[in-house]
Amino acid sequence: MKKFTLFLTALCFSAFINKANAQTWNIGSPNATDVTATLSGSSPNYTLTISGTGAMQDFETPPWWSIRTKITTLVINTGITTIGNWAFDDCSGLTGTLTIPNSVTSIGNCAFDGCYGLTGTLTIPNSVTAIGNYAFSGCSGLTGTLTIPNSVITIGNSAFSGCSGLTGTLTIPNSVTTIGKWVFYHCSGLTGTLTIPNSVTTIGDVAFADCSGLTAVTIGNSVTTIGDQAFQSCSGLTVVTIGNSVTTIGTLAFIYCSSLTSVINLNKYPQNITSVVFYIFEEDTDIGSATLTVPACALNDYRNAAVWNTFGTIIGDATLPCEGTSNIATVEANNITLYPNPVKDELQVTSYELRVTGWCVVQHFQHNRSGAYARQITRRNHHNQRFIIAQRRLFYQSRQYGREVCKGIINYRHYEAP
Repeated sequence: MKKFTLFLTALCFSAFINKANAQTWNIGSPNATDVTATLSGSSPNYTLTISGTGAMQDFETPPWWSIRTKITTLVINTGITTIGNWAFDDCSGLTGTLTIPNSVTSIGNCAFDGCYGLTGTLTIPNSVTAIGNYAFSGCSGLTGTLTIPNSVITIGNSAFSGCSGLTGTLTIPNSVTTIGKWVFYHCSGLTGTLTIPNSVTTIGDVAFADCSGLTAVTIGNSVTTIGDQAFQSCSGLTVVTIGNSVTTIGTLAFIYCSSLTSVINLNKYPQNITSVVFYIFEEDTDIGSATLTVPACALNDYRNAAVWNTFGTIIGDATLPCEGTSNIATVEANNITLYPNPVKDELQVTSYELRVTGWCVVQHFQHNRSGAYARQITRRNHHNQRFIIAQRRLFYQSRQYGREVCKGIINYRHYEAP
């Protein structure tokens, strides 16, 4: 009798707990009552239903956190506009296909991070404009082709990192302007040609590292920066096309791309890169077996440029436009002010280096000082604030046909503002 009484007590307590957990929270923002989260069912198979109109709150710890691994079904109803930060982070018990309604415009940071039990194809509706950092990171159970709609502008850092089950060709729409760091890291199931559209300006560090199924990458002409390790260990890559606006290629950007046989660089200005950008094998720091194709007008420049000249074959293609962008400002000497031949007191430089080319006649300095200098050279930073990069820096001086001539380089990275 005592055992039976204890059994009934335990059963009633369990029913009480399950009933207590079947509850509703107000989670809207800015009005909490606009959106509700309702937990139903019983452990270990809870259903969480998000209802209402408007945005969810951003969470540090959502109210269902303690039972997150026991939530197996998630329902997000139409009317929800924003999925809050950390909303379903580490809900590893979620199974089946995730359905995001077409009322959603923003998916928050870490919204579904670590939900590795989700399976099937992920469909992002064309109402979404922003995908947050780590939004689907570690969702390794997602499969099929990922379609990013052309409404998306921003893809945050690590948004799809570790989604190794995604397969097929990845299409990035031309609405996207920035690809963050680690975005598609270890998405090893992606295959075929990856095209970075002309809307994108920056490819973040490690963005596509370890995407071993990719076979070709075409980087659009709007891209200016390829981040460090951006395509590291993309072992299936055979061809890379670099757009004509790329001025910065980060360290180790294409390291261990062991199948790489062809690089097409559309920029007529050779980028200043380190020896490990195309590092392939531990015993081989060059890419002597690969072919580099560049605009014909730039062939000699690439043959003389460090690292680029280590390609086994360098081809100048006359069909490629002679276009490009450099982070070095080259100005004919007779178009700038050199002192002491004053015309104006200041020269503005908008890029990393100022190179003075050609020859210019200069006057003698007093007190046996030789050379020529700009009295003040300035550069505007990203905030359009002006700072001085050099003052009274001497140029190299020599004599030509009995005249004093000048030539030289000012590199602002070597000088601090006085």
